[in-house]
Amino acid sequence: MNKILSLLTTIFFLSGGCGTDAFKNSKIKYNSHKSNEISIGVAYPVYSEGAQNSSFSKGIEFAVNTINKNGGVLNKRFNAVIRDDMDNANTAMQIAQTFSDQGIGAVVGHWSTNVSYYTQDIYEKNKVVMLTPLSTGLILFEERFDYVFRMIGNNQVFAHAIASHMAQKGHKNAAIYYSDDEFGVDFAKIMEKELNGQGIRVIDRLTNITPLNINNILNRWNAFDCDGLVMTASYPTYVESIKTLRSSGFHPPVFGGDTFEELSPQDLPHGYFDNLYIAIMNLEYLDTGFKESFRSHYNHDPNATAIIGYEAVMLLKDAMEAVKNTDGTAIAQYLSNLKDYKTVSATRTYNPKTQEFDGFNAHVLPLKPIIFHDKQTRESKTDG
Repeated sequence: MNKILSLLTTIFFLSGGCGTDAFKNSKIKYNSHKSNEISIGVAYPVYSEGAQNSSFSKGIEFAVNTINKNGGVLNKRFNAVIRDDMDNANTAMQIAQTFSDQGIGAVVGHWSTNVSYYTQDIYEKNKVVMLTPLSTGLILFEERFDYVFRMIGNNQVFAHAIASHMAQKGHKNAAIYYSDDEFGVDFAKIMEKELNGQGIRVIDRLTNITPLNINNILNRWNAFDCDGLVMTASYPTYVESIKTLRSSGFHPPVFGGDTFEELSPQDLPHGYFDNLYIAIMNLEYLDTGFKESFRSHYNHDPNATAIIGYEAVMLLKDAMEAVKNTDGTAIAQYLSNLKDYKTVSATRTYNPKTQEFDGFNAHVLPLKPIIFHDKQTRESKTDG
């Protein structure tokens, strides 16, 4: 099944106006004066299970097609060069360097904090704009960067949404499960602070839930009246842990950040989606025209990953048109002065203190409707 989905994804990119090539071939050059195309880079784990479960690729394709239908960029056809970073830091660093060698001035990438953390220095050194669509970890901006920007809200935004929701629902004692990596540790630290700020006691923090230790864990949680669990872990790290918890009789609510959106109906038994909650992009103000056009094309509504992918590409297109070239330095300067920029979901202004675009906000929703109304519809109507 994964091989079929991978093949469909490849066909999808090639037919949608987006280009793929071997990232090691640095002899390929983009954005020369003689070229009839203007290209940006897009780097993420293209063939991973999590990417297959998202609509990010459709957001990218929809943006590219929209731009070309409206005349392209600077009187040239617009192109997105897709690279698969495999959610691997070493691969991603090679891609980052090759993008620079090939004349790419701006990149939408990468997904995970764990990967973006290791690529940001390469983009900065080579003066290539890195516009990360989904990396939420605050660890990304421990240093000052002129070429690295974040499109999505950071972990603070998602942690605040979860903690506020839990407080409103009367939660008193929570546990935190996190992945032992840059993203998980960062999110867990912020999550604990937010929970404490809402008067919710954190009774446990752990990185390992297995059938071998589950009885000890549940005995400890029961002793401290645990009434909720927050998972600050990357997909698919948390999948087996959810299975173990539910099969062992743990039924209180489980909360997760936007990585929960990468789940599919095939990941968990049907009943295990009950009482799972996701902190996700608030789509209350989503542009109705965009929503209707996307639905007409793909037979389902755009989700958060599709919207962020679309908005990131459109932002780079607008930047290149504003500065009238594809130079990374000029694009970075434009982005760093962005104010009251209207996207299809919000109005964004660059915040130099956080090095991201203010205007993103999140709220907490039951995960089951998102999974079963969106994912099943997408699979049946667009993936055959």
